[in-house]
Amino acid sequence: MSTLVADADPAAVQSVTTAGIRVVAPRWVGVSLPIGRKLFSGGKLPQGEVDVTIGRGLLLLGSFEDARGADAGVHRRTALPSYQWWIHQLESGRLPGVAASDKVGPDTVLVGRFHYHEQSIAAQPPLEIVFEDEHFVVVNKPAGVDVLANPDAGRVANSLTGLLAEHFCAGGGGAASPLPPLPKPAHRLDAPVSGLVCCGRTSADVRRLQRHIAARRVEKRYLARVRCVGGRAAFPPLPLTIDAPLAFDSGRCFELMSGEARCLGAVVGKGEGKEATTVVEECWGWVASGGGGGRKGGGGDETAVVVLRIVTGRKHQIRCHLQHAGLPIANDTRYGGAEVHAPPSAFGLPVPPPALARLLRAGFVAGCEACAFARDLLAAAAEGGEAVGGPRVCGAIWLHSWRYAFPELGLRTATALSVTSMALGELPRAELLREPTDNPER
Repeated sequence: MSTLVADADPAAVQSVTTAGIRVVAPRWVGVSLPIGRKLFSGGKLPQGEVDVTIGRGLLLLGSFEDARGADAGVHRRTALPSYQWWIHQLESGRLPGVAASDKVGPDTVLVGRFHYHEQSIAAQPPLEIVFEDEHFVVVNKPAGVDVLANPDAGRVANSLTGLLAEHFCAGGGGAASPLPPLPKPAHRLDAPVSGLVCCGRTSADVRRLQRHIAARRVEKRYLARVRCVGGRAAFPPLPLTIDAPLAFDSGRCFELMSGEARCLGAVVGKGEGKEATTVVEECWGWVASGGGGGRKGGGGDETAVVVLRIVTGRKHQIRCHLQHAGLPIANDTRYGGAEVHAPPSAFGLPVPPPALARLLRAGFVAGCEACAFARDLLAAAAEGGEAVGGPRVCGAIWLHSWRYAFPELGLRTATALSVTSMALGELPRAELLREPTDNPER
């Protein structure tokens, strides 16, 4: 639908961290809508209708979007302007030089100002730069944060690229001087996953990393805390290679395409999907639900800490493969795990912290639906009635990108084991994360 075309300087974006969440203040942004391209592609115009006005075009696009959502059984939510918003702006005379009766051409683009609200994220410690030189930056991404900015989903300043911009614009880059150009991620990591993300200083540096990743001249190891479906006795011999193609289904997320009974959906013919290989190399130990841990002993509803190496890099690959192998990540509800604790409310209700209430009230704009929603929540909390739930933040799963190595570039990085322990649910015994002495150097 709409596109974000102009945002505030990263250093000017205001935020508050309180009650376990980080909230970015609403702000004005520039948005655009390529109405001509959207109307004249994809069969959105009624048969025989060629000359379309802007007012009529917006109504057609809105109807098309509603019908598509009804067919899919979902109502698509977006943090960017809806077609109804553009219609209201047009009718209110807030699109200078544009009239509802103007004709739409293939290259017609509408431009406006929009009061933008971001999705909150869990509170984070200062961004950890694991490695940096004149070409590359490796950062420890917090769980619950998208790698790339996603304006449509309401995650820009609260994405990793946004946090990197804030970090370097604030002069926190250590040996490196504040950029632009800012470091750009060369690969992705699922939002609920924590750990290493490799970035390039320039576009050329990013492409260099991406060429090595595409040619599989990179070593990637993860740590995960998993639950064995059949209990400890059923834990498979290691190393275990999971070689099962994956394919994307927008309704069900990813499915195994190996022709076997699968974790997420109906069986699809063997040989379809993209090749995907995950290797469970070793098990470091077991953690009992009662808090005991270690390489021996324990009992009850146990979880195991395993080391994984991925040969390919498909989206959700590790999560889906582990579920398929009967070793789902223990708290990954999307792929067979159980919810350990609910993520916090983004409003900290029933009693919002004063700093958060001040931030939201200072940014109220009349006519903004998101502002009206926040105002209603704050008013309900002030009345002392029932607790009112605000939007949820993205939770974390016990999967951590632990080691990344580009041997031909001389780049080898790893997160500290104390960081890894936190990423895997604050493991009760630090010795659980000590590498066995016979491990080969990686």
